[in-house]
Amino acid sequence: MSKNIPVIWKLFVATLLLCVLAAALSGTIAEAADSTTLSVNPVTGTYNGTVSISARLTSNGSNVAGANISFTLHNVSVGNATTNSNGIASLTGINISGIGAGTYAAGVQANYAGNDSYNASSGTATFTVNKAEQTITFTTRPPSSAMYGTNFTVVARASSGLAVNYSSSGAASNSGGNYTMTSGSGTAGPRY
Repeated sequence: MSKNIPVIWKLFVATLLLCVLAAALSGTIAEAADSTTLSVNPVTGTYNGTVSISARLTSNGSNVAGANISFTLHNVSVGNATTNSNGIASLTGINISGIGAGTYAAGVQANYAGNDSYNASSGTATFTVNKAEQTITFTTRPPSSAMYGTNFTVVARASSGLAVNYSSSGAASNSGGNYTMTSGSGTAGPRY
């Protein structure tokens, strides 16, 4: 019976079957997403200060723009940023109050969740907190001279907010910021 069907009809049926098969498969075949690399920059700040965080997202050596990057600092989420045309996402003004001085391996973390075009990736970097500088200011200064057996008070404050510890040297003794001259001659000085 197939000998009697004209060739044109055979081609028509074959083409129709191919079209139906192509339509059925068109939604199930997708291109694989490209791999990505998320490079995180190390962060250094000063105790009780602020820092900035940045990371660069690339795929096959090219920058990935418009991607949402989430950042974590010292295991605390600090926000999200979108990559620019250079593939860089950054956050600024992140408060690091209360994080002790030291170096934390992988203390900075960045994550990209991925999408239909790009696979997810993550990266880490070192987080270093430096000790803060401090100054000590006398709000009540010691007298320029004092007689044997007299008392005076010294009050000082540290810019760091830490307590000031007092001690003495020479011809004086102290209890906290309260000093007593213990000799009629010599010099004495409060120490902190």
